[in-house]
Amino acid sequence: SLYHVVYVIRGKYARHGFSQDSLAVTSADSSLWKALVEIWPNIVNGEFWTVGNGNSVDVWHDKWEDRDLRLVEYLHRTPFNTNITVKDLVDAGGNWDLQFLQQLFPMDRIHQITAILPPRQDAGEDMCLWPGDRLGNFSVSSAYCRIQNFHILVEDADSKRIWNIKAIERVRAFIWQLKHNRCM
Repeated sequence: SLYHVVYVIRGKYARHGFSQDSLAVTSADSSLWKALVEIWPNIVNGEFWTVGNGNSVDVWHDKWEDRDLRLVEYLHRTPFNTNITVKDLVDAGGNWDLQFLQQLFPMDRIHQITAILPPRQDAGEDMCLWPGDRLGNFSVSSAYCRIQNFHILVEDADSKRIWNIKAIERVRAFIWQLKHNRCM
């Protein structure tokens, strides 16, 4: 996956750790590394985690219970315990520790969290994923569309009418470009 490729490249070039603040580019670095450093915030913004054993997922700073939200963003305050992973939210019986959850989150978040299966040691590693296209398939094209925010464009009625015009493809594409001020 793209994440693994980037991880390998970061292993070669990330000189001061793996945080966004520590990524650096020198003139001797490859053009691929330079481009990745430039778009890295977009990659991190799009990633989300599926919980396996819960060892790797940061409760506050990773997207795991909501694909579009980190819990630290939801709370609008700094949590009192910032170094906890999802496995720390489970009791000795392997269930969500509701008393601990109530100390950390409002009820709507607790309901969202408890709808997820709790992490288990036999569930395998946590996985960092990138959303694909509308069918869930990842491609370079779907990553590009996500980075360019094409995934949030709402299809309007005019666009539907343009693409349903009985004309050759070039004419429809030209009309669409006119509508979106893309003609040069």
